[in-house]
Formats: sequence, structure tokens, C-alpha cells
Amino acid sequence: MSRPRLVLAALATLASACFHKPETREYRTNEQASCSAAAAQVGYGTDSFQLYATLGWCDESGPAAIAGRWAASLPSDTLVLRAFLFASGNLRDRRVFDAAFRAAIDSIRPRNERGAALLVLAAQFDPRAAIAVRRGTDGSWVAELGTYSHSLQISGGERLQSDARQRVDALATSILEGQPPTLRHLSEPLYGAAAEARLTLHPVP
Repeated sequence: MSRPRLVLAALATLASACFHKPETREYRTNEQASCSAAAAQVGYGTDSFQLYATLGWCDESGPAAIAGRWAASLPSDTLVLRAFLFASGNLRDRRVFDAAFRAAIDSIRPRNERGAALLVLAAQFDPRAAIAVRRGTDGSWVAELGTYSHSLQISGGERLQSDARQRVDALATSILEGQPPTLRHLSEPLYGAAAEARLTLHPVP
């Protein structure tokens, strides 16, 4: 994302933050100021662990800021990346879903980024899911899903589309089609993410 678009995103986020709803988590916990500030910094191109650790719990300011960040390459610092992916999976919101879906289907993006986006999509449907990052066999990072014992996910201001689950299922299935489920394939970032996404959407009883 270019610098002008980042600035516009930040201003839009700040403007929307002025209209707080009493039922949101930000309002109830009196965190509007810190959430709005974190969203603005991300909008201006700043990346840090603390910013995303904050935004992952901001149901008003978080979704727009996180969604906007998906338009660019993901953070290169592993610690920052982990916080960003956690926030992406922890905010159940249409804006995050749409941004991650665009990244997941973008054939130009690195396959580990597409895989991470696909796991974010799957995490939207599992309130106990959390996205972690590990080192791949080739030395690059790979995202994977973990599960908490209790629900952590919070809902943003925009509901998911009625066909959201079907879209993720169809995308994961299309990636897996024609590929035997061997260990070699499962270690590949995008294929492995598709297999995890399918398992999340269709858990074994």
C-alpha cells in the first residue's frame, strides 16, 4: 500500500473512532484512546508487536486497521508477524475476512503469506483458534493453527457474509484438489494451510 493510501486509512480510522457504541468492547473497557492511537500508527505505516497486540482486542478500531495492513507485504519481524496474525484471527469481522481472502487468492503473493491468510479465514469460524508461526524446512516462516481451551475471539462491527464459510471451504478444496495428502505436501505452506482450514471447517467428531 502506498504512503498516501496509508495516511487516508489512518484518517478514516480516526474519524470512525469518534463515534463509539456503548456495546463495543472498546467502550466498555474504556480503551478507545489506545485503540484509536494504535490504529492510526498502523495506518501511517508503523509496525510493532505492541500495536498489533493492542489492536487484536479493539472491536471498533482494530478491523479496519488490520484489514488495511493486509494490502501490503506482511511484517518481516517474526515477533511482529505473530502479533499481527493473532490479531487477524482474533477479530471476527467482514473487513478482516475480505482482506485476508484477497491475499489468499493472490497468486503473486508468497505462498506462506497466502497460507497465513487462509488460516485467518478459517480462524474466523473457530473462536478458540489462534495462529502461530514456526520455522519451515527451507528456513522461511510458516503459519499454523493452534487451539485454546476457551474462546478468545471478539466480534467486530461488521458481520461476515452469509456465504463466507462456503467461500473458504471452496478455496481450501481447490488448493487441495489433485494433490495427494503426503507429508511432503503438508509441509508446503499453502497446501498445509488448506488442509488445516478444511479440518477446522469440518472437524472430525
